[in-house]
Amino acid sequence: MEPIVLTIPPEAVAAARLPRQGMEAELQRRLAAALYSDGILPGGVACRMAGMEKADWHYYLGQHHIVHPLTDEDVTQDLQNLQTWRETD
Repeated sequence: MEPIVLTIPPEAVAAARLPRQGMEAELQRRLAAALYSDGILPGGVACRMAGMEKADWHYYLGQHHIVHPLTDEDVTQDLQNLQTWRETD
C-alpha cells in the first residue's frame, strides 16, 4: 500500500507553537498518538508511525497523558494471559 502524504497549510505551520526544527517529527508523533488514543491504530503500528522505540513511545504517551485504549475484551485477554503465566511459573 502506498503511504499517504498530508499537507499542512503554511498558515498552520506558521501558527504552530512548535519549534520549526523537529516540527515534522513532532507532528508525526502527535498524529500517531491521536490515532492510537482513538483506537484507530494498534500500539505497535502507531509506535512505528511515530518513529520511536517502544519504551520511548510509552514514555511519550505518558508525558502527553494518553491512556491506553483498552476494551473489555483486551482486559479479559490480559487477565487470561496473566493466569496462564502464573500457572506455568
